[in-house]
This record gives sequence, C-alpha cells and structure tokens, in this order.
Amino acid sequence: MLGSYKYLIVPISIGLLLPAFAVPWVAINFLGYRAYAPLDIMAGFAQTPDAAGRQIDISLLRQNGPTVAASIASMSLFVLAIAFLLAAIPLKRHRTRLALVGGILAIGSGVLWIYAIESLKDSIARAAAVTGGIIGEEFRGRENDLADLFIIMGIGHYLVMAAGALSVSNYLAELHARARQIPSR
Repeated sequence: MLGSYKYLIVPISIGLLLPAFAVPWVAINFLGYRAYAPLDIMAGFAQTPDAAGRQIDISLLRQNGPTVAASIASMSLFVLAIAFLLAAIPLKRHRTRLALVGGILAIGSGVLWIYAIESLKDSIARAAAVTGGIIGEEFRGRENDLADLFIIMGIGHYLVMAAGALSVSNYLAELHARARQIPSR
C-alpha cells in the first residue's frame, strides 16, 4: 500500500520539516516567558540580531557544556536533514538513499535536542538542590519539578522526528517493493 504512494513521502517529510523552523522547540518560563524556534536559537548562538533587530538572549541554554554541544549539533543535523531531503526531490535515482540519510539526520536532531533540554533541566535541578532551593524550602526534594516549570519542551523537535521516521519509511517501502519483485524459487 505504501509503495504506490512512496513518491509523496519526501515532499510530506519536507512539509513537516519546514514549519519546524518557526515552531518553538523550547520555552523558558523564568523571569518572563520566552519561546525559542530554531531560527532564534541559531541566531542566539551566532550572536546575531533577529529580524526585528533585537539580540536573542539564549543565556540559559548556554549554562552547561552538554546543553550547548547537543543544541548546536541538533540544529546542525536539522539543517542537514532539510538539505538531504531537498536534494532527494530532483535526484530520482538516489531519492531513497538521500531520504534515508535525511530521515536518520532528522531523528538524530530530535533525539539530541531532547538530550540537550533534559541536560539543562538536570543542571538547573542540581543547582537548585545545592543552593537549598531557589524559593526557600518550598521545592526542597522536588528540584526536578522546579526545572520542569522553568523549561518547557516545544513541539518542533517532534515534527522533525516524525518527518525523519516518514523519510526512513520511504526507504523501507522501496526495500519492500524490491523484495516483492524478486521471483521466489
């Protein structure tokens, strides 16, 4: 069934990836609510102003090394996944392989992003535990709850992982179609 519609899988995957540029991947609710999309995050790491001319403040995302490294790697894999999937459209001969690579990169981007945010939450919880809690004794022993209140996962990385899974299914559909063409003895 999927084999007859496999030519639509790559454009649908791109259709899931491109809106992920504008959809927030993380929201930080500390001293004001700020939602960050990949364009904001990349501009913040590059220290360039956004479209309105404001400097993007991602200082909380720069708090620990694993968060910074995983965030940069996630954004890089995200851009590479888009590039591979866009290249897969005109290159029909290599479409399935390019879609497979793009899908794996997209899934890796989403997984790295989850790791980055969980690492950030863990560092905030550890800092709150060491300092005796940010708000007195109220959160003693529940520092992870405090970190969950401050750092909220967005939906963008889930779109990217769904696009990646769909792109990998394009490769699997091609393998299945080839297996059906081989005559059995």
